[in-house]
Amino acid sequence: METKWLEDFLSLARRLNFSRSADERFVTQPAFSRRIKALEVWAGTPLVDRDVYPIELTSAGVAFKEIAEETLRSLYRGRDELGMISAANGERIIVCTGQTLSREFIPKWLVSIRERLGEVGVSIIPDNLQECIRALIRGDCDFLLTYAHPSIPMLLDSDQYPYRVIGVDRMIPVSALSDDGGILHQLPGSAQSPIPYLAYPNGFFWAKLSNQ
Repeated sequence: METKWLEDFLSLARRLNFSRSADERFVTQPAFSRRIKALEVWAGTPLVDRDVYPIELTSAGVAFKEIAEETLRSLYRGRDELGMISAANGERIIVCTGQTLSREFIPKWLVSIRERLGEVGVSIIPDNLQECIRALIRGDCDFLLTYAHPSIPMLLDSDQYPYRVIGVDRMIPVSALSDDGGILHQLPGSAQSPIPYLAYPNGFFWAKLSNQ
């Protein structure tokens, strides 16, 4: 069971609407529905009555709502207490970032930072962009390190969450070669003859960017 399932369920308990809660949680409705179903499988009983409109919590769901609220309160309270202990023992920076950046960028980046500033305690939390944004809003991390592009809104107020560009990457399309050594797939293609390509899963930053 994951804590984000509890947050999903509490959102649904407030809104009683899968679509609105999915928007609130920055996920697609199918993904949100799967997470609620996974929570119900874990709980061993239906928590939501989907046969009525608008949906309602089952009796088990009403009882579980209180359990979820208290569980999250305890976890967040414990996190704050641990943060105070960590602060008393020395600073540690928490960075949320994507899987690719955590593997390909951050190790070298940390080396350059420590060369300038000395030893700096850093914890890296890799996750998808939506979860990283939620972690930043909740205060679960100090920094969000992510790709960004002007055509893709970040859903963060830049006045409240100022940002700095620390690197630039280029997205370059590559094609297999034809039998005679030429380019097999020539951009831009057309509606009548679209170019097949290896795509990122829907919802990922690079999927949105490649579809621009």
